[in-house]
Amino acid sequence: MQKNPKPTKIIGLMLLLSAYAMWLFTQSLGCGTLMFFIQLMTVGSLIIILTPLKKINSKLLLALLIFVAVTELYYN
Repeated sequence: MQKNPKPTKIIGLMLLLSAYAMWLFTQSLGCGTLMFFIQLMTVGSLIIILTPLKKINSKLLLALLIFVAVTELYYN
């Protein structure tokens, strides 16, 4: 990621836009926007807090993403 910052930024932006589109698809405009920003702030805050403690790595993030996706699909 550090060697290719431009593609990383583009991929990150596409992921954010797709997450926002999913929130809009499942919720209304106001509720989807509010929930998207709440989720974005929560994840961002956790990354800022846990990064200096060296508790976050790519494998942990991938496992967390898979767990959240499976949980979300199971309860919907």
